[in-house]
Amino acid sequence: MRDHPRRAANVEPLVLCVAALLLFDAGFNLARGSTLPWRYWLLVVGASLGLAALLGAARAKPGWGEGWGLAIWLGLEGLAWGEGTLLRQLLPAVAFALLTGLLLGLQPRGRARPLTVACSFCLATLVWPRLGNALGLDVSRGAAEILWALAVFAGALLLLSIWARRAAGRVLGAGRVAVAVMLIALLGTHLAYRRARPERVEPREVADVEAAVGGASIILLVLDTVRADALSLYGAPSDTTPHLRRFVDRSERAVVYPWAFAPSNWTIPSHVSLFTGLLPSQHGAHEGTGGLRGSPFAVVQLEAESTLAEALSGRGYRTAFLTANPTLLRVRGIGRGFDVLRQPSPPRPSSLLAERLRTELVPSLLAGAVGETPKASQVADELLEFLDRGPAPILAVANFMEPHTPYTPPWSEAGVFTGSRLLREPSEARVDDSPESVALAHQRYLEEVRALDRQLGELLERLDRGGHLDSSWLVITSDHGEAFMEHGSTNHGGDVYNEQVRVPLIVQPPRGFAAPATDAPVSLVDLATTMAAIGGVRDFGGGRGWSSSSSATGTGAGATARVATCRRPR
Repeated sequence: MRDHPRRAANVEPLVLCVAALLLFDAGFNLARGSTLPWRYWLLVVGASLGLAALLGAARAKPGWGEGWGLAIWLGLEGLAWGEGTLLRQLLPAVAFALLTGLLLGLQPRGRARPLTVACSFCLATLVWPRLGNALGLDVSRGAAEILWALAVFAGALLLLSIWARRAAGRVLGAGRVAVAVMLIALLGTHLAYRRARPERVEPREVADVEAAVGGASIILLVLDTVRADALSLYGAPSDTTPHLRRFVDRSERAVVYPWAFAPSNWTIPSHVSLFTGLLPSQHGAHEGTGGLRGSPFAVVQLEAESTLAEALSGRGYRTAFLTANPTLLRVRGIGRGFDVLRQPSPPRPSSLLAERLRTELVPSLLAGAVGETPKASQVADELLEFLDRGPAPILAVANFMEPHTPYTPPWSEAGVFTGSRLLREPSEARVDDSPESVALAHQRYLEEVRALDRQLGELLERLDRGGHLDSSWLVITSDHGEAFMEHGSTNHGGDVYNEQVRVPLIVQPPRGFAAPATDAPVSLVDLATTMAAIGGVRDFGGGRGWSSSSSATGTGAGATARVATCRRPR
């Protein structure tokens, strides 16, 4: 029984540390206007409190037990906070644990309980680095952020130690200090994110709808990182896209283009070509202009006389670009002509240790609830909101990010092709991985495609119920593919073989119109020129526009059959 008060004293600061991080997470998501499901909070908070209770209740020597219990916990949180290799994860973990233990030793025994230390950890590791990024300071994730966090953390502990010595017997209640620090963390997080968050641009009003001389509306869905043969329509070995296949089979107007190609093997050049009708060498938005991959703060410049959005905006179109891929927002000029340019705010994963354990042990569990990029359902909701907001004609572009690395399909699709849900499996493929590991990563990728297909099925149903499919050109394509060692490379951006540049292309015109079917190769540059022509803009970009007739002649089923029988272009 004598150990009971000491054990309670050990548990209390750890529980408060969990509360501080929980408050931070809540504040960050509230600032974003996003929420997490209660099942997620129940999992991570319950597991973290359980771990804290077990650690704090362990026997420890008098005096040092409280400090070292917190030191171990902060070390574990530092491990959860780290990214990259195991060494990079261990460095902040060990550093936080040693700093905590050594600096707590400077305090007179019993003078200051380390409740404020837990909160200073929250403030140092989570708020200040993000605040620095929001203010434009070079505090990128990695060594610089770790050093900054360590410096602030050490300074907070040192000041606490000095204050505890000077205060003697008049130490301010630790609980009050803890509450104050947590509130500061919450406010600082909110202000930091609001400072960094791009403002939403409201669409301009079209005063006289009848005066708009543009053509039919265009809904362009870009499935980021989806190679053509990952779709059932293009002969995928597994049933990856049952909803898209069903949609095409039932449609009387949808046409599948079997040999569509992206002008680049990675995101930015392909999207900008789609928006300008120019090749990457012409529009300039590629790695060579800014070393985009070498720095998280580099940007590239879009160079074109006119963009598709600008051209159609001049014809009376309302325009919107909703992207789940944050890389596209680093292109200067990407928003030219768009009334709305927005990345929906994804629910941010928790900072608690249990979240790291979830991602390491059961990454598919609740994977559909959190992530670093917006979910397809968020993009779809904002797309429909824009379509329903005002008059036609409309150009609406939506980018969906699910199949991109890391390959962590949600629970509903995890294991459909791999047969496993619980075990940790490759979240990406590397060139030095074993063939078995690469094959497993490929299957996980296909499960991600299947998960996106389910979301697309729901979106297409909602578009149909809203009458948008009858009055709009629907275009479904991708910006590039993904390699799995077919030609000695993985991911994308490495070569221009079909697995990286051959993309799906499905077009369904409005009722009363038909899209021409062809087995010949087509490019996304051609697609840009065609979309401009739909809006009445001639000679846009450098692509070859496709002609369309006013009477529906072909069927989706016929186009699907051609995919299975077409030959590889020379």
